[in-house]
Amino acid sequence: MVKKGIVRYFWLGYFVPYVFLAMNEDAVRGTLWFYLITIAAFSLMTAAAVKCGSKYMIILGNTASCLISLVLTAIFQTEKWLWYFKPFGPYSLLLTLSAVLLALQLLYYRAAIRKNRGKR
Repeated sequence: MVKKGIVRYFWLGYFVPYVFLAMNEDAVRGTLWFYLITIAAFSLMTAAAVKCGSKYMIILGNTASCLISLVLTAIFQTEKWLWYFKPFGPYSLLLTLSAVLLALQLLYYRAAIRKNRGKR
């Protein structure tokens, strides 16, 4: 098992609005690098959730990150965002990316749990 202190740090990592930051960098600078950083961060947090055996950490963490991203999008989006993320709008893109990330994390979690059961 993983130490509780380390788990708390990974849990706090979910409170970073990764999807909002990636979309903001995409709209402002036209770079896609932050999407890769988002994937890497969620991968690390998923690995921590697998070590803890907690799929609830994944679900609640993604929900928290998505809600914070939604609030920040409502506050900081500009008119450019409305046409930049076509055919999606900023909110639908944010929700789609969050849902895809959650689905990928849960699939990885399920595969890792099955693999661990097979070793026993």
